[in-house]
Order: sequence, then structure tokens, then C-alpha cells
Amino acid sequence: MTVLFVLDQLTVGGLQKVNVHVANELGKHLDVKVYSLQNTANELEVVVPIIYGENSSFEHRYVQGLKSVNLLYRIANYKNSLIVIRYQVKKLINYIRSNGVTTIILSGPSILFITEIKKIAPEVNCVIWMHNTYEVYSGNYFLLSKEVFDASIKEADKIVCLTHADKLKYLSKNHNTIHINNPITISNSGKITKLNKKIISFVGSLNTEQKGLDYLVEISKDIPEDWVIHIAGDGKDKKFIEKNITNKLKLLGSLSGRSLEEHYLNSSIFISTSRWEGFGLVMTEAMSFGVPIIAFCTDGATEILLNGEYGIVIENGDTKKFVSEIQNLICYKDIQKKYSRKSIERSKDFEIKDIAKQWIKLIEEIE
Repeated sequence: MTVLFVLDQLTVGGLQKVNVHVANELGKHLDVKVYSLQNTANELEVVVPIIYGENSSFEHRYVQGLKSVNLLYRIANYKNSLIVIRYQVKKLINYIRSNGVTTIILSGPSILFITEIKKIAPEVNCVIWMHNTYEVYSGNYFLLSKEVFDASIKEADKIVCLTHADKLKYLSKNHNTIHINNPITISNSGKITKLNKKIISFVGSLNTEQKGLDYLVEISKDIPEDWVIHIAGDGKDKKFIEKNITNKLKLLGSLSGRSLEEHYLNSSIFISTSRWEGFGLVMTEAMSFGVPIIAFCTDGATEILLNGEYGIVIENGDTKKFVSEIQNLICYKDIQKKYSRKSIERSKDFEIKDIAKQWIKLIEEIE
């Protein structure tokens, strides 16, 4: 029995990090490999074997050419062709059949592979790992591939969702849907923030549409003068943040490892201003260091904070209420410490060993 995690590339991103983290842990118990569609630089600590869908620079250029053809098709027809998917699936199936792979776990763009895989290799167990809500996938990420997306959901042998709310949505599409939270991917040797610095932390890709960077800037204007929001992240809207930098906002860039750990340890409050989150891995990371959480209401925040039991959840877009809750934690140390303890308590539910057991059970059942 061989399990294959299929990713688009091995860059530092939440989806990629959690896939690799789970694959590494499952590799202690099962034959597990990671398959990367693109042969790009590996920025992650992958312990299990890695297989690349592109075996040469020539092949990489060829796939980029196919993507250019697909782009022209999109412009002309307002939908994606299957030209890239069919090529990548052919490569994937060749590897699967040559190496005795019995179960594949698909995330990101490879979610769209299932209908093509089932045509060629119906014996392969296909698990879709949904890292976001149905609405975000169908109405945003896969808007031009909605028919293929819906067909993939229907034909999947198993769908794994990150929250109870998402499970209910996907159950209506496929009754073989279960719910497994993402594990914390950052290592923490028991260090806890002392809550003694006037620093509010934010971690995430710099994408205004999803992460609510406009809300973040608005909130920063009304926090106390001697407090500052430290932003860890990079992305397409970096210039938006740079344009709005004040003495209350500090951009740290993308952080990982020890630098990210220090970022959390230096924080007295963690905030999430996202308009939507499939889960919210960075919230669980911050919680493991005892940082109190304030977040706008998303499926991810509601799941992680259990409707406000383990952190403060605010109606999406209500920046005035958000600022009020920040000031409340700043003024009342007993409340801040209470939520710090709550963070530590809740973070234990996302430890990798417990999450891995749920994945092993799923794989054993499907095999």
C-alpha cells in the first residue's frame, strides 16, 4: 500500500506546509510519497520521498506552453480547457501504475484531476483534501472550471474538510465526506509569550481580497499610540501595505522557523482580519504560544475558536468592534491572560500525532 500526496509545487504556503507535515508524520507508519506537479525549488522540509511531474527544464517549458494555450482558450471561451490537466494526469497515472500507488490525496489544482483519473485508472482511491469552502472554490479559485470541479467532488472516493461547517456543505455533493482539522505545523518546545510587549501580530499572505488588508490598515489607525502591529508575510499586495506603513504598522516580510517562532513569542495579541478562511493555520500556530486571538467571523475562525469559547470572534467587517476588543485586552490583563490560557488549551487539539491517527484510519478504511 503506497499513499501519494499530490501538490502543485513545494513552495512555502499554508496548503503545501500542512500537506508535507501530514505526509512526513504518516511516513512513520505507512509507505508515503509526495508528488509535485512542478519541478520548482523545494522550500519545505520533506522527509518522505519526492517525485516531480516535470523531469527536465524542457518539460517545464512545454507545460508552460500548454498553460499559455489554455490562457488563450480561457479568454475566448471564459472557461478552462483540459489540455494541461490531461497532460499532467497522464504523467501522474504512469507513475501510479509503475509504483504500486493505491491511494492519492489531491489538494489545490490537482482537485480537478479526478474525472480524468477515474477514466484511465478507476482502481485508484482518490481523496480530495478541501482546504477551503465550496463557495470559495466554485466562485473564485475554480470559477472557470466549475463543471470539472463539481464532477471531481461527485466522483471522489473520499472528501476531507477542515471544519464542521464545510463538511455539511460538501456532504450535499458527496456523502463520503469527513472532517479532519489541520495540524499545527510549527514546532514549539513549550515556550509561551510573556504578554509583556506592546505588539499585535498578523501572519498571512498579503492578499487584500482574502486577508482583509484594508481592514488591517483601518484597525491600525485606532490602536493605542504606543502599540504596533507586526505583519509577517509577502504577496501580491505588498505595495498596498508599504503605501500605508505608519508608526503603528511594521512589515517584517515572510518568516519561517525560528524567526516565525520569535514573532509569536513577541506578541501580546494575534489578529486575523480575513474575509474568509478555510481553516486558519496561523491562528493555531499563535495559540500554541499562548497568544490571545481576535478574528473576524469565518468558517475557519469559528471552528478553531469554537464560536468564541477560545478566542474573540467578531462580525466580519466590523472594524470598530475589532478595535474595541483589542483595547479591552490591552486594558484588562486578567482577560488577556484568560484568553492566553484558552489558546494553549485549544492548541493541543491540533497536535500532529492526533491528526495523523485520523488520517491513518481514513486510509485504512478506503483501502
